[in-house]
Amino acid sequence: RRIPAESDGTWTLHAPADPGVTLLELFAYLLEQRLYWLDQAPDELVVAILKLLGLEPPRPARAAATVLSLRTAEETPTVVPAGTVLARDPAAAIRFTLDDEVTAFPVSGEVTVFTDRDRTADLLAGRGVPLLASDGSAASARFTLPLAGAHSTTGWLSLLIELDSPLPPSWAPPPLPVVRPPAELTWSWFRPSGDASGEFAEVEDGTGGLRRSGVVRL
Repeated sequence: RRIPAESDGTWTLHAPADPGVTLLELFAYLLEQRLYWLDQAPDELVVAILKLLGLEPPRPARAAATVLSLRTAEETPTVVPAGTVLARDPAAAIRFTLDDEVTAFPVSGEVTVFTDRDRTADLLAGRGVPLLASDGSAASARFTLPLAGAHSTTGWLSLLIELDSPLPPSWAPPPLPVVRPPAELTWSWFRPSGDASGEFAEVEDGTGGLRRSGVVRL
Protein backbone atom coordinates (compact mmCIF):
# COMPACT_ATOMS: atom_id res chain seq x y z
CA ARG A 1 0.00 0.00 0.00
CA ARG A 2 2.98 2.32 0.50
CA ILE A 3 4.40 1.64 -2.97
CA PRO A 4 2.46 4.43 -4.75
CA ALA A 5 3.44 7.02 -2.15
CA GLU A 6 7.09 5.94 -1.89
CA SER A 7 7.51 5.75 -5.69
CA ASP A 8 5.68 9.05 -6.32
CA GLY A 9 3.25 7.23 -8.58
CA THR A 10 5.90 5.92 -10.97
CA TRP A 11 5.48 2.30 -9.83
CA THR A 12 2.17 1.28 -11.27
CA LEU A 13 2.24 -2.54 -11.26
CA HIS A 14 1.86 -3.86 -7.71
CA ALA A 15 0.98 -7.48 -8.50
CA PRO A 16 3.27 -10.43 -7.52
CA ALA A 17 4.18 -10.75 -11.19
CA ASP A 18 6.28 -7.61 -10.89
CA PRO A 19 9.96 -8.48 -10.10
CA GLY A 20 10.19 -5.56 -7.71
CA VAL A 21 7.31 -6.88 -5.61
CA THR A 22 8.93 -10.32 -5.58
CA LEU A 23 12.19 -8.84 -4.26
CA LEU A 24 10.35 -6.86 -1.58
CA GLU A 25 8.56 -9.98 -0.37
CA LEU A 26 11.86 -11.88 -0.33
CA PHE A 27 13.63 -9.19 1.70
CA ALA A 28 10.66 -8.96 4.08
CA TYR A 29 10.83 -12.73 4.63
CA LEU A 30 14.58 -12.62 5.32
CA LEU A 31 14.14 -9.71 7.74
CA GLU A 32 11.42 -11.59 9.60
CA GLN A 33 13.73 -14.61 9.95
CA ARG A 34 16.57 -12.44 11.29
CA LEU A 35 14.27 -10.81 13.83
CA TYR A 36 13.12 -14.26 14.98
CA TRP A 37 16.72 -15.45 15.42
CA LEU A 38 17.67 -12.32 17.37
CA ASP A 39 14.76 -12.96 19.73
CA GLN A 40 16.08 -16.43 20.66
CA ALA A 41 18.64 -17.20 23.40
CA PRO A 42 20.85 -20.14 22.32
CA ASP A 43 22.43 -22.48 24.87
CA GLU A 44 25.86 -20.98 24.19
CA LEU A 45 24.57 -17.53 25.19
CA VAL A 46 22.97 -18.88 28.38
CA VAL A 47 26.23 -20.61 29.38
CA ALA A 48 28.25 -17.45 28.65
CA ILE A 49 25.90 -15.32 30.80
CA LEU A 50 26.12 -17.83 33.67
CA LYS A 51 29.92 -17.69 33.52
CA LEU A 52 29.85 -13.88 33.66
CA LEU A 53 27.67 -14.13 36.78
CA GLY A 54 30.10 -16.59 38.37
CA LEU A 55 27.62 -19.48 38.26
CA GLU A 56 28.44 -23.05 37.26
CA PRO A 57 26.89 -24.08 33.94
CA PRO A 58 24.45 -27.00 33.97
CA ARG A 59 26.10 -30.40 33.98
CA PRO A 60 24.80 -33.69 32.61
CA ALA A 61 23.46 -36.14 35.15
CA ARG A 62 25.79 -38.96 36.16
CA ALA A 63 25.78 -41.80 38.62
CA ALA A 64 26.95 -41.04 42.15
CA ALA A 65 30.28 -42.52 43.27
CA THR A 66 31.82 -42.86 46.70
CA VAL A 67 34.61 -44.60 48.60
CA LEU A 68 33.73 -47.41 50.99
CA SER A 69 36.06 -48.98 53.53
CA LEU A 70 35.58 -52.76 53.49
CA ARG A 71 36.76 -54.66 56.55
CA THR A 72 36.81 -58.35 57.27
CA ALA A 73 36.83 -60.23 60.56
CA GLU A 74 38.24 -63.34 58.91
CA GLU A 75 41.88 -64.34 59.18
CA THR A 76 42.11 -64.78 55.41
CA PRO A 77 41.34 -62.26 52.64
CA THR A 78 37.65 -61.94 51.75
CA VAL A 79 36.65 -61.49 48.11
CA VAL A 80 33.64 -59.26 47.40
CA PRO A 81 32.43 -59.99 43.84
CA ALA A 82 31.62 -57.32 41.27
CA GLY A 83 27.96 -56.31 41.23
CA THR A 84 27.60 -56.48 45.02
CA VAL A 85 25.16 -53.84 46.32
CA LEU A 86 26.42 -51.87 49.34
CA ALA A 87 25.03 -49.00 51.43
CA ARG A 88 26.68 -46.36 53.62
CA ASP A 89 23.78 -45.90 56.07
CA PRO A 90 21.60 -48.43 57.96
CA ALA A 91 18.46 -47.24 56.14
CA ALA A 92 20.10 -48.04 52.78
CA ALA A 93 18.57 -44.91 51.26
CA ILE A 94 21.39 -44.73 48.72
CA ARG A 95 22.93 -47.92 47.37
CA PHE A 96 26.14 -48.41 45.46
CA THR A 97 27.21 -51.27 43.21
CA LEU A 98 30.80 -52.48 42.87
CA ASP A 99 32.13 -52.18 39.34
CA ASP A 100 35.06 -54.52 39.99
CA GLU A 101 35.86 -57.38 42.29
CA VAL A 102 37.38 -56.22 45.60
CA THR A 103 39.50 -58.18 48.06
CA ALA A 104 39.38 -57.09 51.72
CA PHE A 105 42.55 -58.06 53.61
CA PRO A 106 42.63 -58.59 57.38
CA VAL A 107 44.88 -56.20 59.29
CA SER A 108 47.25 -57.56 61.90
CA GLY A 109 48.37 -54.23 63.36
CA GLU A 110 48.28 -50.45 62.84
CA VAL A 111 49.13 -48.55 59.71
CA THR A 112 52.25 -46.44 60.17
CA VAL A 113 53.26 -43.32 58.25
CA PHE A 114 56.85 -42.12 58.07
CA THR A 115 58.10 -38.94 56.33
CA ASP A 116 61.09 -37.24 57.92
CA ARG A 117 60.03 -39.06 61.11
CA ASP A 118 57.19 -41.25 62.33
CA ARG A 119 53.95 -39.30 61.72
CA THR A 120 51.48 -41.98 62.82
CA ALA A 121 50.59 -40.27 66.11
CA ASP A 122 50.03 -36.92 64.35
CA LEU A 123 47.56 -38.43 61.91
CA LEU A 124 45.71 -40.33 64.63
CA ALA A 125 45.36 -37.04 66.54
CA GLY A 126 43.97 -35.30 63.46
CA ARG A 127 47.00 -33.06 62.95
CA GLY A 128 48.11 -32.18 59.43
CA VAL A 129 51.28 -33.70 58.05
CA PRO A 130 53.27 -31.91 55.28
CA LEU A 131 54.15 -34.30 52.47
CA LEU A 132 56.33 -31.97 50.37
CA ALA A 133 59.41 -30.02 51.45
CA SER A 134 58.91 -26.25 51.53
CA ASP A 135 62.23 -25.63 49.75
CA GLY A 136 61.31 -27.84 46.79
CA SER A 137 63.83 -30.55 47.63
CA ALA A 138 63.12 -34.27 47.32
CA ALA A 139 60.82 -35.78 49.94
CA SER A 140 59.31 -39.17 50.63
CA ALA A 141 56.37 -40.63 52.54
CA ARG A 142 56.31 -44.29 53.55
CA PHE A 143 53.14 -46.14 54.52
CA THR A 144 53.39 -49.54 56.19
CA LEU A 145 50.24 -51.65 55.71
CA PRO A 146 50.14 -54.65 58.09
CA LEU A 147 48.07 -56.88 55.81
CA ALA A 148 47.63 -60.51 56.85
CA GLY A 149 47.10 -63.52 54.63
CA ALA A 150 48.40 -64.38 51.18
CA HIS A 151 48.64 -61.46 48.73
CA SER A 152 47.92 -61.87 45.05
CA THR A 153 50.49 -60.49 42.62
CA THR A 154 47.75 -59.36 40.22
CA GLY A 155 45.03 -56.77 40.60
CA TRP A 156 45.02 -53.21 41.92
CA LEU A 157 45.83 -51.81 45.36
CA SER A 158 43.56 -48.82 46.09
CA LEU A 159 44.64 -46.10 48.53
CA LEU A 160 42.42 -43.20 49.64
CA ILE A 161 44.46 -40.03 50.21
CA GLU A 162 42.76 -37.08 51.93
CA LEU A 163 44.47 -33.72 51.51
CA ASP A 164 43.78 -30.29 52.98
CA SER A 165 42.90 -28.85 49.58
CA PRO A 166 40.04 -26.59 48.36
CA LEU A 167 39.61 -28.73 45.24
CA PRO A 168 36.76 -31.28 45.37
CA PRO A 169 37.86 -34.92 45.69
CA SER A 170 37.80 -37.34 42.80
CA TRP A 171 37.52 -41.11 42.86
CA ALA A 172 38.84 -41.47 39.29
CA PRO A 173 41.69 -39.78 37.39
CA PRO A 174 39.97 -37.52 34.82
CA PRO A 175 42.16 -34.79 33.32
CA LEU A 176 42.54 -31.64 35.40
CA PRO A 177 42.95 -28.14 33.97
CA VAL A 178 46.36 -27.47 32.53
CA VAL A 179 48.13 -26.77 35.82
CA ARG A 180 51.44 -28.39 36.66
CA PRO A 181 51.32 -30.72 39.69
CA PRO A 182 53.24 -29.54 42.77
CA ALA A 183 55.72 -32.40 42.48
CA GLU A 184 56.79 -35.29 40.29
CA LEU A 185 55.62 -38.43 42.07
CA THR A 186 57.10 -41.92 42.02
CA TRP A 187 55.14 -44.77 43.62
CA SER A 188 57.09 -47.78 44.88
CA TRP A 189 56.68 -50.69 47.28
CA PHE A 190 58.86 -52.48 49.82
CA ARG A 191 58.65 -55.30 52.36
CA PRO A 192 59.57 -54.21 55.92
CA SER A 193 60.69 -57.75 56.77
CA GLY A 194 63.09 -58.06 53.82
CA ASP A 195 65.02 -56.30 51.11
CA ALA A 196 62.42 -56.74 48.34
CA SER A 197 61.29 -53.45 46.75
CA GLY A 198 60.43 -51.92 43.39
CA GLU A 199 58.37 -49.33 41.52
CA PHE A 200 54.78 -49.79 40.36
CA ALA A 201 54.53 -50.18 36.58
CA GLU A 202 51.00 -48.71 36.34
CA VAL A 203 49.54 -45.94 38.47
CA GLU A 204 46.07 -44.33 38.29
CA ASP A 205 46.43 -41.14 40.31
CA GLY A 206 43.03 -39.73 41.28
CA THR A 207 44.76 -36.95 43.24
CA GLY A 208 46.15 -35.38 40.06
CA GLY A 209 49.63 -35.17 41.55
CA LEU A 210 48.58 -34.42 45.17
CA ARG A 211 46.40 -31.49 44.09
CA ARG A 212 43.19 -32.85 45.64
CA SER A 213 41.88 -35.76 47.68
CA GLY A 214 41.33 -38.92 45.72
CA VAL A 215 42.02 -42.60 45.19
CA VAL A 216 45.36 -43.84 43.92
CA ARG A 217 45.30 -47.27 42.28
CA LEU A 218 48.59 -49.13 42.15
